[in-house]
Amino acid sequence: MAAKEMYDYLDTVAADVDVTLGAGDYAVHPEFSVPELGVKNQIIHLGDDGSEEVIDLTDSVYFTTSFSWRSLTEAQSGSLFDLFYDSAKANCMASSIKWTHPTDGHIYVIKFRSFMQRDPVAAGVYDIAGLKVKIIGKIADV
Repeated sequence: MAAKEMYDYLDTVAADVDVTLGAGDYAVHPEFSVPELGVKNQIIHLGDDGSEEVIDLTDSVYFTTSFSWRSLTEAQSGSLFDLFYDSAKANCMASSIKWTHPTDGHIYVIKFRSFMQRDPVAAGVYDIAGLKVKIIGKIADV
């Protein structure tokens, strides 16, 4: 665990749906190498003299990343497809769900921010790449 991580900067929030990517029926952890990009909602006004004024619209921070999976079985890709498209679950980009981070062990609340593209690469084998995710908060550690 890093000395500081995104968990330390996120607000504690509740997910819209009590479903967890990375656990139970959705235990397939994404493979990702995209860094955690932290964002704070701010506006920067530039003056004619090169000066800046920054306006904070919120104190909250959110992070973004991308998930990818390679060589999924039909069952694994079907579970992810169901999680993403089912209106009682993530409902594409509409509802937030929980995600168990595979390396830091914390549970985060996420929303998908792009559509899922599932590519058949061989008989019964699928890839899902570049699924953008907004990490909007955390579930408090117990």
